[in-house]
Amino acid sequence: MTQKPSKPMPVLAIPKLSEGQLEPLFRRLNLAHTRRIYQEVADRAEKENWTYRDFLALLLAEEVAHRKQTRLQRCTRQAHFPFFKTIDEFDFTLQSTLRQSLLGSYLGPDFVTEGRSLILYGRTGRGKTHLAVAIGYRAIQNGFETLCTTAAELIEDLSNASAKGLLQQSLSTYTRPHVLVIDEIGYLSYGPDAANVLFHVVNDRHLRKRPMIFTTNKPLSEWGKVLHDEDLAAAILDRVLERGRFVPLDGPSGRTRHLNLGEVSPSKAERLRISGINGSEFPEPTAGEPTFYFPIPVRLIFCGVAKALSLIVISPISEPLLCGWKCTSISQLFSIVSFLLQLLCSMKSPVAVMLESERFPFPTFARATLIGELVFPSMTDPKLIDRGNTA
Repeated sequence: MTQKPSKPMPVLAIPKLSEGQLEPLFRRLNLAHTRRIYQEVADRAEKENWTYRDFLALLLAEEVAHRKQTRLQRCTRQAHFPFFKTIDEFDFTLQSTLRQSLLGSYLGPDFVTEGRSLILYGRTGRGKTHLAVAIGYRAIQNGFETLCTTAAELIEDLSNASAKGLLQQSLSTYTRPHVLVIDEIGYLSYGPDAANVLFHVVNDRHLRKRPMIFTTNKPLSEWGKVLHDEDLAAAILDRVLERGRFVPLDGPSGRTRHLNLGEVSPSKAERLRISGINGSEFPEPTAGEPTFYFPIPVRLIFCGVAKALSLIVISPISEPLLCGWKCTSISQLFSIVSFLLQLLCSMKSPVAVMLESERFPFPTFARATLIGELVFPSMTDPKLIDRGNTA
């Protein structure tokens, strides 16, 4: 079968258009960038003797590059990222197990086309939102659309729409974008229908194979408490993780890493060992000298001894002495207590063994002073002693 000869193209007459007449043609074809640069490129082509093909190729390449950059800026703005971060800015050296190679499949177009999802879990400051924003931005670079929102905003928006009977119309806001980032699940408290409205979003996107990225500071086992419905929370996680992954993040907080809080604050075990009781979760420095706590049996013994001494030595004027009116009697009381301690130590009694243990690393008189502070706090008050001296 013979091919028919192709018809020669008719010779087109070159239209003689002025610069002002070219402007409407560029606008009609939406060649905004070409309209701005064509005159400069034409002058350069004349000087360097470009071919017509080279001249046209440069104009088309510049127009395509400008449109790509404009689209990138527009989609990034419409994504409503809380901040702008890229994957190259994330410090993987702070993570013990997570490496960039493990997220490689989430940085390519397959992440969107295959409908994969991701749950980033970790304490505050570990970079969960950073990674979510970076993956969402990479999807925009690959030609897709991304929307970033917090769980609180999404649940409140859909709850209000549901109360007005507009849930289906509002769902399109969260089901239409190719990638949906839901940030901060578990940070705030939600209404009673939180699981219901979130399930609508997750189920619709799961059926359409559209990926989702979640960030949370709560283990998966606690999502039922967070969303007020154990069954719906399990159904949500089942759909997310069918084609998704759970990625834990550890390491120090990126926000307070420069403060070296781990080196300043003692560990919980160390605080428990020092105090002997449940330690403070947030230890704070205290002014003045540290307070020493004696074991309860020892304090009971010396409370009885000191009470007996006070009755024997200063019974008639016990109240005035305890108020600090007679400093000499207080000194005598300390001397008697000190003498008693020395006597107990020399007899090697069980009390002496307690006194010589590591819990009492003080001289005998210092021990008596501390005991006096525990039994009669007013005796060692500088203000009361000064008042006794002036009296």
